[in-house]
Amino acid sequence: GMSGIGLAAALHLACTVPGPTWLEIMYEPTTRTVESYQMLGGVLESKVWIDRDGFVAAPDGPGLGVEINEKAIEKYSVG
Repeated sequence: GMSGIGLAAALHLACTVPGPTWLEIMYEPTTRTVESYQMLGGVLESKVWIDRDGFVAAPDGPGLGVEINEKAIEKYSVG
């Protein structure tokens, strides 16, 4: 499945492809929405915003452009 981090990475990858690019995700209200992907595991502090026409821009902050919840990430670390 896709997480908020995966969504941000996929958006950045799509932006590198020349010409028109589509990025599709599974959308199945009420269980699979963009908001639910972004909040998976509670690892994001910031969100990827979608406009009213369904368009989204890649986040423009450092790295993948999203802020990570470090405390939430700890529970997924191994070792």
